[in-house]
Amino acid sequence: MGIVLRQSAKSVFANLLGVGLGAFNILWLFPTYLSAQQIGILSTLESASVVGSIFAGLGVNVITDRFFPLHKNHDTKHGGYFGFLILYFCITWAGFGILFYALYDFYISFYTQKSPEIAPFFYLVFPFAGLISFQILLESLARVYMRVALPALFREVVLRLFITFTILLYVGKYISFEQVVSLRLWCYAGVCGLLLGYLVRLGVPFWYIDKRFFRRENILPIVKFGFFIFGGAISITLVVKLDVLMLGALLNQAQVGVFTVAFFIGNVLEIPRKSVAAISSPLLAQAWKDNNLAYLQKIYQQSSINSLIVGGWFFLGIWLNIDSLLAYIPHSEVYQAGKYVVLVVAITRLIDMGMGLNNEIITQSRYYLFNFVSVALLLVLVVVFNLWFIPLYGIIGASVGSLLSILASNVVKFLFLYFKFGFQPFTWAHLRIMLVFLVCFQIAWIPVFLPTWADIGLRSGLITLLYWSLHLAFRTSEEFAQLWQTLKKRFLG
Repeated sequence: MGIVLRQSAKSVFANLLGVGLGAFNILWLFPTYLSAQQIGILSTLESASVVGSIFAGLGVNVITDRFFPLHKNHDTKHGGYFGFLILYFCITWAGFGILFYALYDFYISFYTQKSPEIAPFFYLVFPFAGLISFQILLESLARVYMRVALPALFREVVLRLFITFTILLYVGKYISFEQVVSLRLWCYAGVCGLLLGYLVRLGVPFWYIDKRFFRRENILPIVKFGFFIFGGAISITLVVKLDVLMLGALLNQAQVGVFTVAFFIGNVLEIPRKSVAAISSPLLAQAWKDNNLAYLQKIYQQSSINSLIVGGWFFLGIWLNIDSLLAYIPHSEVYQAGKYVVLVVAITRLIDMGMGLNNEIITQSRYYLFNFVSVALLLVLVVVFNLWFIPLYGIIGASVGSLLSILASNVVKFLFLYFKFGFQPFTWAHLRIMLVFLVCFQIAWIPVFLPTWADIGLRSGLITLLYWSLHLAFRTSEEFAQLWQTLKKRFLG
C-alpha cells in the first residue's frame, strides 16, 4: 500500500489545489459575474458532456487498466497496445457523433418547456464529450506507468485556470457569454495537449501500432469488456450527473445553478477516494492476474480506512463551517437554498468512501459483467427517485435520490464481494474512526462569536488539531501513523 499512499498523497495535494481554485471559481467568481441561470447552462452542458464521454470512449480508460498487465512488455512497446487504444477511441468517438446528431432533436425536446435557453449551446456536447473522453484516456495511459500526480495537476488546476481566464475575459467585456461557453472546448484541448506532451516525455508508445495485435484472440476480449464496462460506467456517471440533467428538465437552469454551487461544496469529499482509486486500479488488475486475493482484501480494507479518515476530516471542516461558507458567496441569499444539498451530498460521499474500492475490484475481475447488471438496475432507481423527489423537494430531492441510489449500489456490491470471495472492507479500526469523528463533531459544534473569517479559521484549526491527534493516538491507520513518523523525522529530527 506504500506506493498507493505516496502517489495518492501527491494526487490529493494536486486535487486540493484544484479545489481551492474551483472554490474561487464556483463560490465567488461565477456567482459574482454570472447569473444562476448562466451557471446552470454551463453545468448542464458539462454534465451532458460527461455522460456523452462514456459513449465516446466506450470504456477505454478501464480497458487500459484491465488489459495492460497482459500485454506489458517494454521491449516490444507492449505489442502496440497503446496505439490500438488510440485507434479504438477514434472509432468509438465517431460512432458517438453519428448517434448524437441523429437523436439531437430528441435530446433537445426534454428542455424545450423548462429550459429553452440551453438549446443554442447543446450542439457543443459532441466535441466536449470527445475531449473529456480523450483526456481520461491519456490519464489512464499515464496511470499504468504509476503516474497520477501530474495528470491530476493538469485536470484539477490547469484546466480550472484556463476556465478562470475565460471568465475574466468575460468580466472585462472582451468576449460574450456565448464565447465563454465555446472557449471551454479550447480549455479541454489545452489540457489534452499537455497530457500528450507528458506521455511523450514518459516514453509511452501511444503512437505505435503493431498489425499483429489485431488478432481475434486479442481484440474480442477487449471489445466485449469495453461494451459491458461501458454499460456499468454510463449508469454510474448518470447517478452523479442525472441530477443536473433532470433538474434542468423538471425545474429550470437557475435551480441548476444553485444546485451546482451546493454540489461543489459537498463533493469536495470525493477527493480522497478519487486519488486512491486512480493509483489502485492498475494494482488491482495485476493482483487479479496473479490471483493474489490476500492483496486484494488488503487494498479493499485500507482504501476504506484511509479514504474514510480523510473524508471525515473534510466533512467536519465543511459542515461545521457551512453557514460561514455560504455567507461569503456573492448573492448568498440565492444560494442559501442549497445548504442541505451540501449535507446530503457530503453524507453520500462519506458512505461511498467507507465502502472502499468495491466498484474497482469488481471491474478489474472476470466478474465485471456483475457491474453491468447491478449498476443498470441502479440507473432505474436513480431515475425513479429523481422523478419522485425532485417535484416534491426540488434540488434537495435530487441529492436525496442520489444518496439512496448510491447506498443501494454499495450494499449490492458489498454483498457480492463478501459472498463470492469473502472480501469485506470493515475492521475494528472503523469503530475507532467513527468514535473520533463523533467526538470532534460534538466539540467543534461550540458557537464562536467572532467575525466570519476568524470563526472559520478558529473552528477549522480546532477540528484539524483534535481530529488528527486522536487518529494518531488511536492508530486508526497504520499508513498514516507511518507517514507521521516519516514527516516527524524529516522536519523535527
